[in-house]
Amino acid sequence: GFDGMLTDMSEIVRPSRDGIHGRELIGTAVDVGSKPMHLSFDADGKLSGSTPEMFTIQVPFLFDLPPGDLGSNDFARVVDSTSRRIDTLSCLDAHTVARLGLDAPNIVPVLDNAEATHTSEFPAARLIELDGWKADAFEAAREATDAMIGVRLHFEEGWQESFIAAVDAGAKVIHLLADLHGRGADGGFVSDLFKEAHMMLIEQGRRETVTLFGGGGIVGADHVPKAIISGLDAAALDLPVLFAFQGRSHGSLRKRDKVSGTLPRRMDRDWAEQRLANLCGSWRDQLLEILGAMGIRDVRRLRGEFGRSMIVRHLEDEAFEGIAGYAGGGA
Repeated sequence: GFDGMLTDMSEIVRPSRDGIHGRELIGTAVDVGSKPMHLSFDADGKLSGSTPEMFTIQVPFLFDLPPGDLGSNDFARVVDSTSRRIDTLSCLDAHTVARLGLDAPNIVPVLDNAEATHTSEFPAARLIELDGWKADAFEAAREATDAMIGVRLHFEEGWQESFIAAVDAGAKVIHLLADLHGRGADGGFVSDLFKEAHMMLIEQGRRETVTLFGGGGIVGADHVPKAIISGLDAAALDLPVLFAFQGRSHGSLRKRDKVSGTLPRRMDRDWAEQRLANLCGSWRDQLLEILGAMGIRDVRRLRGEFGRSMIVRHLEDEAFEGIAGYAGGGA
């Protein structure tokens, strides 16, 4: 899991310091969307060809679709107000968005492929996600709205083919999903799966053209920077939102659609919003600690920095390989 990854703490610089250009702060904003790998200019020096299509959120995490039966009206309204307050995104079921009138730039409506043409019903949304990959549904969704269309992909057998097909078709955001224990269908952990997706784009020379969100198994503050090191642009939070509300879970928390939980019976919305904002603030502070210790002043530079992380099983192999009785790293 994420405990098997350690981060490089060799620099130890303060989160902000007095530099020659004034106060130098660590940036936690990330860009959502697509940037061309290069810019083209015509004979008159004017920009031609593809141009950046993106917007910015102020923290490298967002609120994911509430798993199981957690998507109550109160839950939706609180993540809406909190995401607006801290300038990030909230993924919500499109029917909930329409029913509660939550269409807004901070809301990401999630639609089934069969409802792809309904993207036109959310004129304020900057990003709309389709649950799964179908080429015809993606095209229909894109034709019906000016918003970016993202694709949610579960780490199921054959996800790599769907991933490449979605990128080829022009998807600017891919939202990768493992189960809530952070495992794909083949048992692989999300840190390795995120890295695989990231490296596929690197090898094809088009990493900047796609934004990668990812969720599953991200339940601690240190998991956010570790997921970004593994190749994500931003992490998607699911169960941490429930626990921020002091909610209770019932039964297994592995499969997203099987999750059952309850919120406090008399949950006050202002109290819940402050609880969630406090969680986000503390996680951002701990992200700044890691970035400062690594000497990185912008979280966007942390993405895919595999060389600045240490894998425990590799360290154990280096230290103990050849010693009688050593069973191997991670054993």
